[in-house]
Amino acid sequence: MNLKAIPRMSAKSGMTLVEAVLAVMVLCIATAGAALGVVASNKVADQARDHYIAENIARNRLEQAKTMSFSNLIALNESNTIVDASGNAPNPISNGRFQRSTTVTTNMLSNTNLLQLVVTVVIQNRVSLAFDTNKDTEAMSEVFTGY
Repeated sequence: MNLKAIPRMSAKSGMTLVEAVLAVMVLCIATAGAALGVVASNKVADQARDHYIAENIARNRLEQAKTMSFSNLIALNESNTIVDASGNAPNPISNGRFQRSTTVTTNMLSNTNLLQLVVTVVIQNRVSLAFDTNKDTEAMSEVFTGY
């Protein structure tokens, strides 16, 4: 048997255990960074969706007011009503992720034929499940005339 025919590996060929561990660590750090990016992206997307839904809840309330007679608009007054994504009071009440308030201001500018409707929708915090009126709020208003 000829030993010269078999190529021998030098002492520097291949990877050491330290090099393999470092390569795995670099891969883990890169993967963790990418995962954090995905999580942050999902959070932003959820917030954007919640604000879009809150805006639609307010817009739908104003559209509902447009179908009512001027004298009945005062009946839309409400404070901190828990609603679902469709603007309806859910059953059970704990399923609502939005809080809607409708304020009807009469006698604007001392005119009994003007009325302002302000709809404010507060989005429930996904972590604390609280409604913070200083944050995550959408509001819309419209003026109605009684002529």
